[in-house]
Amino acid sequence: MTAIMDGGIHEAARCKQHTAYKAKEAQLNEPFNVTSNTHAIVDSGNDEVCTDMKKKSAVVDAVVSPNIFVQSTPFVSFARHFRAMMIKRLHSARRDMKLLVFQVILPVVFLLLALFITLARAPAQPAITLDMTLYPDYETNPGEIVYGSSAMYENVFYVSGKSDPAIFGTNYILDYYMNQPTIVFGSQMLNTALTADITTHTHPRYFALAPGGMTVTTGGMSMSAIIMHNRTYSHALPQGLDALYNMARHQLFGSAVPQIVTRNAPMRFGNFENELFTTQMEVVMGLFVVLPFILLPSNIISYIVRENESGSRHLQWLSGANVVAY
Repeated sequence: MTAIMDGGIHEAARCKQHTAYKAKEAQLNEPFNVTSNTHAIVDSGNDEVCTDMKKKSAVVDAVVSPNIFVQSTPFVSFARHFRAMMIKRLHSARRDMKLLVFQVILPVVFLLLALFITLARAPAQPAITLDMTLYPDYETNPGEIVYGSSAMYENVFYVSGKSDPAIFGTNYILDYYMNQPTIVFGSQMLNTALTADITTHTHPRYFALAPGGMTVTTGGMSMSAIIMHNRTYSHALPQGLDALYNMARHQLFGSAVPQIVTRNAPMRFGNFENELFTTQMEVVMGLFVVLPFILLPSNIISYIVRENESGSRHLQWLSGANVVAY
């Protein structure tokens, strides 16, 4: 519309100049009664130009009307401002890789992690064999079993310094200790045997056995077997119990009966354990879901601060941007 108006102004000025020139020429030529075909042609052409200008002027008058500024409702104004700011926001997001990472990629990653947590199941550990195979160097460094019997009591298991290590299991070596007749307690006997070379023994000691001896119980004195175990190793006590039962097996049945193999299978989850495990998984999953909702508002605040620092926000207020749309 501006181009049409500018062209119309120039053509109108040209038409006025032609009309003034034509009138002046008529005054000069009137005494001499001079006419020219050339002037007639030029005049006719200029008359056509002026006729066209009148038509264009009518078009311009039709275009430039008093209703050039369209009245809009508050909702339409809000929608236009919101659309313009949203387009600006999208273009800004395309250029800002940091915003893309924190607002799109990281929330998606956290949500995927939360979904993967739902796939977790209760732990199911395999059973372990309670013998020397628990330890990595059991073949080259077998365990030493300190064992003995009291001279005051009958040696019901027939153990001696010549006993075969195989009666206790595999990968063991034996250190037999004969108790003094005055010592009646199996624990006292083992304590004396273990402390005698506590700093000089070369093979690891996981447990010690006293098949027969006196112990003190609530009801008084009683005959029982004693197992002393090394508390440094978690499975030393059940490993010693396995060796004791293998010794009893050999004494009762000989080598014809296969060796006893003891395995420790983890206890299965009950209702309480399942509820506890499920609650823990829900808490962890909730944390991964909440984290993206913490990042999203922080990105919006970061965008507003960036616009305030660059002066873009101030220019938008000056141009009449809708605050609610912003």
